[in-house]
Amino acid sequence: MSITSPSASTTGHADPTARPHPSPRSIILRALEPSDADLLYDVENDEAAWPSSDNIAPYSRHALREYALTHEADPFAAGQLRLVAQVGDTQPGGTSAEQNHHRAVGLLDFYDISAIHSHAWIGIYVLPDMRGEGYGHDMLLRSLDYARRHLGLTSVGARILEGNDPSMRLFRKCGFELRGTLPCWRFADGEMRDMHLLTRRL
Repeated sequence: MSITSPSASTTGHADPTARPHPSPRSIILRALEPSDADLLYDVENDEAAWPSSDNIAPYSRHALREYALTHEADPFAAGQLRLVAQVGDTQPGGTSAEQNHHRAVGLLDFYDISAIHSHAWIGIYVLPDMRGEGYGHDMLLRSLDYARRHLGLTSVGARILEGNDPSMRLFRKCGFELRGTLPCWRFADGEMRDMHLLTRRL
């Protein structure tokens, strides 16, 4: 079973804001764990994100737990990589518990990864209660660094559904350029809508 896909990347739910943060923080990307089943359940069953995906029916917790247990860890063998984005307080001098506490803020997907062509598509999903705080911007910048330093990619692309202005602003702000539009490409909310294609060199 492959849950992570071009559809699951949910580019359409990025957070476009980047307001100053009350305390220093850094985005940490980590692998999926079986304990993330509830997180995956909330993301995959968010019907508001389905127009940016191929999801048309809910997933069960059991299916998502099995996915977290058995998914291919090698991104080049699988052609995809799903990571959990976490944020933690980076201020020195905190207690051990405070320093070790990290909270998930969303998911990051690389998909259609090509080792030959050194590129991939990218999508981010910011959890609803974490939006409006600039996490989408932080996650996207962190993902670009990860793609360059750890995956050895030289370019990445994003697919953004027509009308998703917040995501378009976010990706353009982070250096993505509009390369073309696929007219009437995806059925969403009862109508066919265009899909915009953006890319960025790393």
